Formats: sequence, C-alpha cells, structure tokens
Amino acid sequence: MYQSEKNPLKALIVILVVVMSVHVILRGLLKDKCYQDISVYKCRSLINYALTEGTPKSHRDDRADEFIHKIQWDETSVGELYFSTVRETLSWVYENIIYCYDEFSYGCLEAWATPEATLTFKTVNDSKGLYGDCEDLAILLTSLIKFHTFEFNSEEDDIYVRCGFVEVEPGVFGLHAWVVFYDGSERKWYEIDPTKNYMECIPYPTKGTLWFNDVGVFGFQLGYYPECY
Repeated sequence: MYQSEKNPLKALIVILVVVMSVHVILRGLLKDKCYQDISVYKCRSLINYALTEGTPKSHRDDRADEFIHKIQWDETSVGELYFSTVRETLSWVYENIIYCYDEFSYGCLEAWATPEATLTFKTVNDSKGLYGDCEDLAILLTSLIKFHTFEFNSEEDDIYVRCGFVEVEPGVFGLHAWVVFYDGSERKWYEIDPTKNYMECIPYPTKGTLWFNDVGVFGFQLGYYPECY
C-alpha cells in the first residue's frame, strides 16, 4: 500500500521537474526573441512607432533614444570603443562595418538596428562579420560620436541622423541616411556619410526630411524615410 502511493509521488516530482525545465528554456528563448525585437525594428510600423511613440503627424515628438544612446558593450561582439576625434570614429565605422542590404542581414525589406545589433556578428553568405546598411551605419556613428568620442562636447556640439532623398546619379534620387554634426567651438556644420568615409564642412544642413537623435525627432513631412519603402 505504501509503495503504490510512493510511486505516483515520484512520478509527480519528475513531471514537475520536467515542467520547470521546459519553463526555463522557453523563458530564455522568449527573452532572446524580445531582445531581438527591441534591437532591430523590422517593419515600417515598428520604425514609425519607435521614432514617434505612435504620433507620426507631429513635427517634433519623442526621443529616438532607442537608436541613439550610450552603447551597452556587453550586448555586442566587440570590446569597448572610444575615439579621440570625429574623423577617427568615422574611419573605424567605415573600415569595420560591411555594407549589406537588410534582406541579407535581417531577412526583411527594411530594418533599423540599434548600435548593439550592428555591433553583433552576423553570418551573411557564409561570411561572419559586422553588417549594416546606410541608416544602421548612421545610427551607430551618431551614437559613437556623441557618447564615445572625446572630441564631442555635449554642451556646445550637436549631432543627428538625417534621412531623405539624395541624387545618386544625374536626375535619379534614392533614399539615404547620413549624419550631420555641429561643431560648437568652430561654429561649423559637417555632413558625414559613413558608407563613403566622407566628411565635409557645409554652410547649413538643408537636405533630408527626417532627423533625429536621443533628444528629439524632427521633420515629419511628406516623403520622410519610412514612408517611402
């Protein structure tokens, strides 16, 4: 009689152990999925919401600190990075991030990645590396300059990711993302393109219909970047 009661108890303990083990595994998988959803915004609605908190008609709304922020190095595949000058930061991004379309790096038509996601190794065409397209590089570069470059002075300088149309060849325009940087000590604006290792002093930023950083999101006019793909 005692033995027949003991066996079901053992069976119940075994079942509970199995259930708990499955729960731990599933929780880990869901945590990874949540991290990926937060790190890479994989469709237009998610991009718009991340930029505007659901109010895309505003001309100034929210902060884009989902994208532009101090980098959490423990969530990347690289060690901590700090740079002396803006040009040094630009050169590192250009030399170390491989330009790649989102369909190959993230399996979708358009994705906006956080700096941590861009700094995480991915395998594309059997080649392991750090990948990103124009807005991924611009987001990464802006974060690196603002939070990890000693030349940047938060009290005087300013920096944004800008998105809009650029002339890729005479009469042909395409969507692009780049960086604009205001050097307060020199009182000069610079246009920076990490896909070309390009940095040039300009009179004032005029191109682009959307610009953002961790302080604000500006310029929601017809034709801003996420509306066009």
